[in-house]
Amino acid sequence: EKNSADLELLMPVYLRIWNHPDNLKFLSFTGCKFTESQLQQWCSNHLSMGIRYDAVYDSDEKISGLLLCKADPLTGFELFSIGIDPDRKRKGLGRMLIRHGIERAMALEYASIDGQVFCHNKAMLCLLISMGFVPVRLDHHRGPCGEDLLHLKKYLQP
Repeated sequence: EKNSADLELLMPVYLRIWNHPDNLKFLSFTGCKFTESQLQQWCSNHLSMGIRYDAVYDSDEKISGLLLCKADPLTGFELFSIGIDPDRKRKGLGRMLIRHGIERAMALEYASIDGQVFCHNKAMLCLLISMGFVPVRLDHHRGPCGEDLLHLKKYLQP
């Protein structure tokens, strides 16, 4: 986040994961591909917004998944975004990243974690529910093709 060399390594991975057709439909509210300049702007603003990046690496030292978490004392702790390389899906990486987010929230003494998922993203929806997240609100027709967006919350035990 703070190291420009790391940001240069992150940018192609971020674009590859977020813009892959298997992921874009779940990560974009507009359906439009993310641009490098857009991502650079986001990354430069994320630190000030309390958003942190975590990555999971495969055995070849390639980034296989990204987790963006937002910690804000007023609005709470949010799993802001999760992206897994499509070639590495169904290998437990999403669960690992979410577990890491939960551990971070607990270490920072948050009472709950918020997340959101498009309802047609059944794999992520099932994963979040299996990890103790419960539905709290539904935004109808929020996605680019009319998909509903489900807001979830996980209450943390003290």
